[in-house]
Amino acid sequence: MHENDYDQVLSLLTNSFFHDEPIAQCLQVTEVLKFSKNVIHNCLHDKCSCVAYDTETNQIVAICLNEIIYKNNKEEINESNEKIRFILELFMNMQKDLNIFDQLNV
Repeated sequence: MHENDYDQVLSLLTNSFFHDEPIAQCLQVTEVLKFSKNVIHNCLHDKCSCVAYDTETNQIVAICLNEIIYKNNKEEINESNEKIRFILELFMNMQKDLNIFDQLNV
């Protein structure tokens, strides 16, 4: 993913992903622009995300957003949107006993 993909990625996140994602639908998450922009910014910085293009239209049809995490980083949720914060806390709690660094011995 490159800087010039930003607008299409933002559109895909805000208009498709959050619209169709089951937990976001259940919680009726609607205010996603600020969160989406922050996620994309962080992913662009880390340079480990990718996009898939429709070869006929040259439009982005899929994204895989990734951020680099380090073993010593303390996970914090700095999200003001209550519904998005709930989702992030849910995912964090699901993974609380999983230490990928220890499992991979890194």
